[in-house]
Amino acid sequence: MFVAITSCSKDDGITYSCDKEVDRWVKKNLDEIKEMTTVEFLEFSDVAVQKGVWAAFSIEQKQKVWFDKIENLLQLDWTEKEREHIESLLSYIKRSEFYGPKDDVVKEQVYLAAYKWQEYAKEELGWSDRVIYAVAFTPNKVYKKDNILQVQIESRQKQPLVKRLPECECHNGNTFNEFPDCWKYSNDLHTWEPSQYCRYLANGGCLANYDGCGFAGLLECNGLC
Repeated sequence: MFVAITSCSKDDGITYSCDKEVDRWVKKNLDEIKEMTTVEFLEFSDVAVQKGVWAAFSIEQKQKVWFDKIENLLQLDWTEKEREHIESLLSYIKRSEFYGPKDDVVKEQVYLAAYKWQEYAKEELGWSDRVIYAVAFTPNKVYKKDNILQVQIESRQKQPLVKRLPECECHNGNTFNEFPDCWKYSNDLHTWEPSQYCRYLANGGCLANYDGCGFAGLLECNGLC
């Protein structure tokens, strides 16, 4: 498995989060985290804790989160082309080198895969950003209400810590940066609505992780919505 040695680490120790409180909590609960299921992972309402847990996950656990997401998606009604496009996500999720720290070559491969997948969804399938986000940019389960795809958040109830410094929650890339990675839940409308695009905040503003954001959770978390 890849171990998250984040930019905030000043020694050779293992760091799962730049938030010291979250890092301590993750280390204290490592045995439990190593056995954690997708359902348990999605119950965290605190983004910082969830990203810390993701950093401690094995590659197999990260893949399982997205395998379960695709299984959930395929239970819904789709055309044959749409179903094939959703299943094509598996070819990226199965590539273990796509998880954890990436060199520039692998990072570019992930960017290109995400861009091509998104363009096909828009041009060939006529999917909106809402559908693309719900399918490939959040691990949360989805359902259809009045034939509109909705992201499920009702299960997000775990909050073991009070977050202080915000954890990066989205991906901003220099090459293809128009990913629909920033959506906020509207309590008034009871649905997910688009926020502004991910804002990259260099040298502060949020705490970066190697992956867990963007396309199938394969991209670096480096910005705030």
